[in-house]
Amino acid sequence: QTPGLSAVQFQRQLGLSRYETAFGILHKLRSAMVRPDQDRIGGLADPEVSEEFMPIVHLVFSNLKTWLNGIHHGVSAKHLQAYLNEFTFRSTNEIAELPF
Repeated sequence: QTPGLSAVQFQRQLGLSRYETAFGILHKLRSAMVRPDQDRIGGLADPEVSEEFMPIVHLVFSNLKTWLNGIHHGVSAKHLQAYLNEFTFRSTNEIAELPF
């Protein structure tokens, strides 16, 4: 699906009896979406953003919050990186088309 899929929706669509199975499969798919050479959030240096990109950064974070709360109804810190990876994978083309 374009906006994403929660583990509960995935469980229902596949007719799986266990939520844990659907959750595990989705997280394996999310990890497969990540480029191996991609930097992870939480590296050694703090990220810095130029002030001219602040409106775009706010838009991206707003979209992230809406997506997390709308599709997944929030996430735990333990699995946040997997959800961020999926969001990045889904949003890369949209972000690249923004006027800088």
